[in-house]
Amino acid sequence: MALVSSHALSNVVGPTKVNHSSYLTSKGQLDHAVKFFSDLGWLVGPEIGGAWGRAAFVRPTIDDEPLQLSDYVTTPDELFCSDDFHLGLSIQHVSAVQAANAVIKWAENNGFDAGSWIEPGNDKGTEWFVFLPTLFRFAIEFVSVKDFRLI
Repeated sequence: MALVSSHALSNVVGPTKVNHSSYLTSKGQLDHAVKFFSDLGWLVGPEIGGAWGRAAFVRPTIDDEPLQLSDYVTTPDELFCSDDFHLGLSIQHVSAVQAANAVIKWAENNGFDAGSWIEPGNDKGTEWFVFLPTLFRFAIEFVSVKDFRLI
């Protein structure tokens, strides 16, 4: 089979845009992960499932692309969380560290704080990572809007 060049691929596929992104929850925690985003004020969409596991869709507003939260039956039981896989959220009403601490408090109040921690994402303190391995296999990064720049 011949390799398709970059131009040939774009000519065949045509224009693309993100339909949704998928993030892995910790095993058996899909409902609680959805509650987390619901408590953030996000809209909760449909849930799907099958022999492979379950997934639910959430989005900040009706105009935003959905985010898929997935709980696969093959997900290992051990807790794991990494900033190699993270969801970046821009914020404007509080500092990034205040948002991160609020999430940790939420986790404590809801019993999901086991193994959780926060750490700065940069030296200025305008980006903070939150790790909640009880719920997510990915980190949540809060970025102050005034410091958020795409390069």
